Amino acid sequence: MSFKIKAQTFIKEAEVNEPDYSIPKLLIAQNGVQIKTIKQWEALRRPEILKLFKSEVYGTQPKEIYNLSYKILENDTLALQNLANRKQCAIKVTTERGSLQFNLLL
Repeated sequence: MSFKIKAQTFIKEAEVNEPDYSIPKLLIAQNGVQIKTIKQWEALRRPEILKLFKSEVYGTQPKEIYNLSYKILENDTLALQNLANRKQCAIKVTTERGSLQFNLLL
């Protein structure tokens, strides 16, 4: 079985386990009002969409004070047969409660 077929099978299995969702209609406000003008969009619907992105996509920044530091672990300018740059960083987030470190591959 090729990698492509394995990946497609994995994706299909993962999608089956996901709950149904619906994408909100851009020109229908949450209270059901149809948006017909720019003024309605700017006053009503745009703030609703921004609020949805904040709560459902991006999240909010913690109010807790934290310190962020990083260290470059690897910097390969000849990756993928000179087609890419590969950089690996260790990122550390520290608060009063402790710290968390994770690696990021770019």
